[in-house]
Amino acid sequence: MFITNFTINGAKMTAIQAQAIQKSVRYMKNLKGEETDIVFSLNNKQVQDFFEDFFDTLVAIERQDEEAIPFDEFKKQFYQRKNMTA
Repeated sequence: MFITNFTINGAKMTAIQAQAIQKSVRYMKNLKGEETDIVFSLNNKQVQDFFEDFFDTLVAIERQDEEAIPFDEFKKQFYQRKNMTA
């Protein structure tokens, strides 16, 4: 089956975008010829966008169990830490 699109962090990626990312990938091999590492070229805007979304998703997963606070309360705490006024 050929995947025509997939979703990362709510954004759909087309097959064309996925192919552009694949062209920016290099595999590193050890002396035995085994693939051990992967290198992505960050010169490609689609690769940059992909990794930005990927790491944002990791942060969201890491913080999913944190207690949420209202934005006004956050601002108040933030400015208090900075010795400022809201």
